[in-house]
Amino acid sequence: MKLSVCRMTLSTDLLRLQMKWVVSVAVALPLLSIFICMFLSFIYHFDSVLWTHCNVPNFLPSISTVIGNYKPQKYIWRMGVALHITPRLLFATVYYNYYGDMKHVVETKRKGFVLCNRVGYVSHICEIFCLLGLTCVSSTEDFGIHRNCFTGFGICSFLNMFLSCVLSHWPRISKSQMECCSAKKKLYIFLANVTSFALVMYLYWRHNAYCEPYVYSFFAMFEYAVIMTNMAFHSIAIDDFGKKYIMLLEDGR
Repeated sequence: MKLSVCRMTLSTDLLRLQMKWVVSVAVALPLLSIFICMFLSFIYHFDSVLWTHCNVPNFLPSISTVIGNYKPQKYIWRMGVALHITPRLLFATVYYNYYGDMKHVVETKRKGFVLCNRVGYVSHICEIFCLLGLTCVSSTEDFGIHRNCFTGFGICSFLNMFLSCVLSHWPRISKSQMECCSAKKKLYIFLANVTSFALVMYLYWRHNAYCEPYVYSFFAMFEYAVIMTNMAFHSIAIDDFGKKYIMLLEDGR
């Protein structure tokens, strides 16, 4: 009698994470770091964080002063950003696959959709590493590198959010209520981000040109608004695929 052996493939979960927790951690780490840095700066360095070369009254420090000029604030911010990089890269890739797998996009416009998705993914990755660069190199350590990373972050962030809005509003055969709601949120937050960034540039110019009281504080206020709207935009990933899971599987043979 011959004995035949059948080989069966079994899958075991090595890791199972719900996407909403991945997104929440990616957003919460830098947000919490900013609040801690602001608190410590106001408690221990109140006068110095509000000082500018114009020597005029202010009520709010800039984000670069809060996170880059004092210890332990600079280390808290760098740790928060460094820890959030992995989940950010993870859901950037999930977004790329999410749009890439859409079957209900109008076929006649499929090539444009694919191109927007690829450019959006590259800009998303560049945004993440520009943020890491401007975090690791403060304006007082090397202003040139910090400025270039900040510029790259602004451009890539704008491009990523713009293309994400385009992809969300792309003509489709059918669109769920959740997809429509997500698309509207992205558009509104994107417009708020662009408006805040424009005001940041204007107020920074005005501060340096006229040295008026409190202008630098309003510059700082909209600088925070740029960061907060950027975080809010990425948090919409919870609406898009928050109930889905990321699983690392082990094949047993």
